[in-house]
Amino acid sequence: MASKPASSAGSGNSSSNSPIKYYLFAYNFSMALGWSYVLIQLILCYAQGKGPEQAYNCVKTSLQIWQTGAVLEVLHSLLGFVRSPVGSTIVQVTSRIYVLWSVCYVFEQVRISPVFSSMVAAWCCAEIPRYMWYAINLFSPPPKALTFVRYSGFLVLYPVGAGSEIVLTIMSLPLQKTVEPVPFVYYICIAALICYVPGLPYMYYYMLKQRRKVLASSAPSAPSAPSAPSAPS
Repeated sequence: MASKPASSAGSGNSSSNSPIKYYLFAYNFSMALGWSYVLIQLILCYAQGKGPEQAYNCVKTSLQIWQTGAVLEVLHSLLGFVRSPVGSTIVQVTSRIYVLWSVCYVFEQVRISPVFSSMVAAWCCAEIPRYMWYAINLFSPPPKALTFVRYSGFLVLYPVGAGSEIVLTIMSLPLQKTVEPVPFVYYICIAALICYVPGLPYMYYYMLKQRRKVLASSAPSAPSAPSAPSAPS
């Protein structure tokens, strides 16, 4: 799924200047840089005329590192470092890990599809402002422009990213049946596709609620009406 509700910024049990806070800053900032690097690699791949068939090879190592690094978000939530819901964090992270390692890594016929590029582009464009927003928010209010991008980009990026994940998973189904000795992952694919049915609306609705709350709180308050002059004594 393309955009996450999970937060790596809002501290749970950490104090204002605790080591946990500085760790979370380092984590979020490095993740923002890592996803920026993945996006640059993808852009250069197409700029050099390599096309979708080579996109996976262009971003493979960095994509595996930075997407797998998101597993730490589950740990952050479990340990109370952040106020993220554990359930939605697990769903979001595992769905991507599954597509990356059980579908794209295994089957070349799937990863050479242009849909792989659309998925990675959506992931990058969602994650860069998200992690940067979290990093800045640990110490000061993020710029309003960044807040708007972080809480509005998912309106497009979520359907593109999640839709690409679903398409790649469906494309892998005939190939999963050929895995020997037992196509165990094939049944995982079926279960994953079933989970998308309730999962997609739930996550999208959750992010819409978060968007309304955050953008409303960052909007300038209306000026108060001037008080009436007091009657002369």
